[in-house]
Amino acid sequence: MALTLVASGIAYHYQQQSSDLQEKIDREFTSQIGYLQHQLERSHADSITENLYMLQNHASKANAFSRLTSYYINQPQINALTGLLESFFANYTAENRSMTDGQLQQFIADLEQIGREPDNFEAIEKIKLLLVNIDSK
Repeated sequence: MALTLVASGIAYHYQQQSSDLQEKIDREFTSQIGYLQHQLERSHADSITENLYMLQNHASKANAFSRLTSYYINQPQINALTGLLESFFANYTAENRSMTDGQLQQFIADLEQIGREPDNFEAIEKIKLLLVNIDSK
């Protein structure tokens, strides 16, 4: 009887710690998406290159956390999105990319939606399509 109580207590403690860790990972992921959004809000379409280091940094962190989130379990495409974001910012200058003000505003709005609903497939696909369609000069 005592052994069962001890085992139950250990299992409960482990489950609680695991749940707390998952919440922290999910929160850190959405924070990185929020930081991306904030950096873009501080930019103009023609000045993205001034913030590329910070944008790439936040995209890289979001990408690192994406597979560990509970959102990935429900929607594995979140990892494809964060990989695309990281690549997009890493290669922005090399690919001579540029955004219009309209594209920038759409990008910000799409990131906001991803921050609210990270496992929303339509939102993920919408932002992926936007990134792919931002032209090189």
